[in-house]
Amino acid sequence: EGYDKAHEDLDLSRAQLEKSRDLMTSKSKVCDDAHATYSSQVSMYNDTQRLFYEEQLPSILSNLQQLDGKRSNELKNIYFNFIQSHAEVLPRIKRCLDEMAIQTEQLNPYSDAQIVIDEYKSGYDIPIDEKVVDLNTDDLPSTIYSGQDQPIYNELYRSNTLRSTNSDSSHPNGTATIYAPSSHMSKAQTLIRTSRINAKKASGAASTIRKIFGTSAQRKSSTSSNVSMVKINAPFSSLPPAQRLRKFQEQILNCKNELEKKQKAREGLAKMKLV
Repeated sequence: EGYDKAHEDLDLSRAQLEKSRDLMTSKSKVCDDAHATYSSQVSMYNDTQRLFYEEQLPSILSNLQQLDGKRSNELKNIYFNFIQSHAEVLPRIKRCLDEMAIQTEQLNPYSDAQIVIDEYKSGYDIPIDEKVVDLNTDDLPSTIYSGQDQPIYNELYRSNTLRSTNSDSSHPNGTATIYAPSSHMSKAQTLIRTSRINAKKASGAASTIRKIFGTSAQRKSSTSSNVSMVKINAPFSSLPPAQRLRKFQEQILNCKNELEKKQKAREGLAKMKLV
């Protein structure tokens, strides 16, 4: 258009006209190159878009679909195995629950309490009431050991008299037998051999008590070699009476079971001998 205007203008020189024509030619070439480049890029874009939507995207979606199908199958198998294993365990769980229900119905608090009582009861008797001792009386030991313990006190006093008088004719070894009061020894009669004591005669209750139990020096000397105490090691002696009885009953039951086994073994051997 600029070249056409310059060509129609008669006032322009030939050089200016040539210049306008060269400018028109260069611009036309640039425009043609740009158009060719644009057409090429459009064609490349269309090819890339066609490749993406027709080949790549369907392939990607197909792969994702296959992966999702595998995931669904694995999840289905897991759920199926879980349901199957749970169904196999349910009868056992039900049997356990039924057995628990049966055992729960059989709970008896009274029998449970009786088991605990049998396990821990001692069997000792309830201690008797303490008696009021008249300390103003002259015969204090006879007052203390009155009632059921009076015969024991008499024997105790007799033995102490023999010991205090050094009666070697009645006791060749110079010893005396002392019977401890039953009310103070859990009703178990205990025999104790004591050594001969050379003590002076004293009057009153204090002297009699010292004769019975001995002084502190005599108690210390009771551990010497000339004193002997008879000890009997009975089975389960450290347990209370009720617990000892229970242990003895268990031992008897075990012995009976062992005897029954041996009898059966003997009968079996006898039958084998006959064959």
